[in-house]
Amino acid sequence: MRQAIDSNRETLFFHLEDSLMIGELIPKTEKSILVSNKVYFCYLDGIVLNNLKDIFLINNLILTRYLDRFYFLFSTERLEIKQEIIDVFFEIIALDYDELIDVERNISNINFLLNIIIKDQNSFGSLRILDYGCGTGLSQQFVRNGLEIIGYDRCPIMRNLSERRGLQVIDDEILMQIKDGSFDAVFASYVFHLFSNTNNLCTVWNKLKPKGIFIGNFHKGKGINVVDFFRNELKGEVIIYKSVDYSKIHGEYFGFRKK
Repeated sequence: MRQAIDSNRETLFFHLEDSLMIGELIPKTEKSILVSNKVYFCYLDGIVLNNLKDIFLINNLILTRYLDRFYFLFSTERLEIKQEIIDVFFEIIALDYDELIDVERNISNINFLLNIIIKDQNSFGSLRILDYGCGTGLSQQFVRNGLEIIGYDRCPIMRNLSERRGLQVIDDEILMQIKDGSFDAVFASYVFHLFSNTNNLCTVWNKLKPKGIFIGNFHKGKGINVVDFFRNELKGEVIIYKSVDYSKIHGEYFGFRKK
C-alpha cells in the first residue's frame, strides 16, 4: 500500500497495490486531485465535486463523501475492499478526528442514545453497554455507577485515544472471547452511515442478552440497508424511534431487539 499526506493537509490520498491512474480524465482544478481505478479520497475544504460525477460513472467509479469534506472514489469492480479502505482512512485521520467532527453534536447524540437505552431497559440497577464504533472515546463522560460503557472500534489508534480518555476498550480478539449475552445494550453513534461490512455484527449480536437492544442513528439516511440485515439475518425486532428535533440533526433512529 502507498499513501501520502501533503504538508498542509489539504490533500490526502492513497491507493492499494499498483493501479492505472486516470488523472487525465479529471479537469485541472486549483487543488491537486489524484485518482486511481481502485480508491481515492481527497480533502478539498468542502468543495462538492458534482461536476465530475458523470465522468466517474462513465469509468465505473462511485463518488462518496465522508465527514462532509473527504471524497472517495470506489471502483464498482472492487467494492469488496471498501471496508478496508474506510479502515485505513480512519487510521490516517484518527489523531485529527476530534477536530474534523462536531464534538458537541456527537456527545448530544450519544446522550440521546443512552437515554433511550435506559428507558427501554427500565433499569434502576446496573447496565453494561457496548459503544460500537467508539472513536476517540466521547462516551467516557457518561460512565457512572450503574452505567458501565465499554468501547469497541476497528481502528487501533482510535482505541488508544479512547483509553487515554479513560474509556475501557476492547478489540476484535477480546470481543470474540467475551461470553455471549454479556451486554444489556449496544449503541452505534454516527457509525452506520460508514458501514460497508456487516461481518462482525453477528459476533456483537451474540454478545447481547435476550431482550437486549442494539440502537443507532442513520446520518442522512445512509447505511439504511443494515436494517434489513438485522431484521432478516439476525431476526431482530425492528423499532423506530421518533424524535423530530434529534432526527433532524442526527438522522433516523432504529433499534433492534434481540428475541
